[in-house]
Amino acid sequence: MEIIYHFHNVQTIIVSRQAAVLTNDDLQISATCEIGQKLSANNLVKDNQQNIYFNTAQGLLSFNDAYFEKLNYFSELDLFTQLKWGKIKNPRGTNTYSSQHQLLAHQPLASSLQLVGQGEDIFHQTWLMTSNGTWLKRSDVWLDGEPLITRSHDLSQTETIIINPHGSIARDHLGQSLDLIKPDKQLSVLAVKEDEFGNEYLQIGPDTFIPTTDCLLHDYPKQLKSQSSQLLITENINQMFWGIQNGCEAAALLMGLHYQGKLKTTDYQTFINEMPLSPDYNPYHGFGGSPYENVTGRFEAIFPPALLTWGKKFTTLRDLNGANEPELIAAIKRGNPVLTYVTTNFTPPDPDTYPWGKTYKNNHAVLLDGFSEDLFHVSDPIDGHYWLTKSAFMQAYNVRQWAIEIM
Repeated sequence: MEIIYHFHNVQTIIVSRQAAVLTNDDLQISATCEIGQKLSANNLVKDNQQNIYFNTAQGLLSFNDAYFEKLNYFSELDLFTQLKWGKIKNPRGTNTYSSQHQLLAHQPLASSLQLVGQGEDIFHQTWLMTSNGTWLKRSDVWLDGEPLITRSHDLSQTETIIINPHGSIARDHLGQSLDLIKPDKQLSVLAVKEDEFGNEYLQIGPDTFIPTTDCLLHDYPKQLKSQSSQLLITENINQMFWGIQNGCEAAALLMGLHYQGKLKTTDYQTFINEMPLSPDYNPYHGFGGSPYENVTGRFEAIFPPALLTWGKKFTTLRDLNGANEPELIAAIKRGNPVLTYVTTNFTPPDPDTYPWGKTYKNNHAVLLDGFSEDLFHVSDPIDGHYWLTKSAFMQAYNVRQWAIEIM
């Protein structure tokens, strides 16, 4: 154990939840503590996994399981000249704490808070103080007025076209509104960008960006028909933003559940943690591997039979296996988004053979949530919201014709 902070005086700490006290040498449980119990601590120590503990006479108690009775964990450094608004940018959300480091509440991604100043903790890390006197990590917050559109992606095409019937509002890198761009205008694309909350934009000028939800990203006919359309306003969960590279089916399902008002307070990480795993790695029986990495010989996906069983715990689902284009459109007309199995980037299928049969290595799932005369609209867990031609969508979808209507 490494001592990382030594208190000038022995500090009284208060246990915030039932917790185990561990031995100093082998981290075995030596005792348990009850909520509200007081202990004395003389320093903070860290193990080689970077876990922090209070060092007490009884043993080691996790830093997250207690708070100081009197010592202020945070020191106020600077009050803002005026109140500032911030939003949580950590995809897993963040916690707020009292001045004594007592855990108070969890704030989910994109939730807004009013902030009055910033300070440091005892380790000299920067924290922000809210208008009600609670503290949260500076690194988890985007402050209004800071650059919003920052990260770049590889550019896979050179032009796009605005198809939103109402046009698109262009923004600068701070997220401030600029001009309204008229529908059907063809534009050159300089880069693909992402903001602090995982939303994607196309850069069309030195400091001009339009959201991908307003754009046709794939091949499009030079002459589009009249674009009367129906669009369900679904959210987008970016699985790469969450660091879950193989979680497309769960993301598409949760987006559909949220749209239907189900599991509104459940975030993507929590949902992934509940996803049923296949004991034999067969994606027809559950998720066939790890959502976080690819493992040779396994297939990191969950196919409709297992997904339907899981999803029906939360809402009514209709198996649209074999559905054609009119049947997919009919579901959207009923006000129900459709989880569809396609291929990554709608590329040609890349087949491979596994013990359960032929499977496509470029398997992907998106939420189908809109249509017009020529186009479909999807919420893609990798690439965000966008429109694409019906022909491009159906070519990838028809490989299996797997679809699930979320009701």
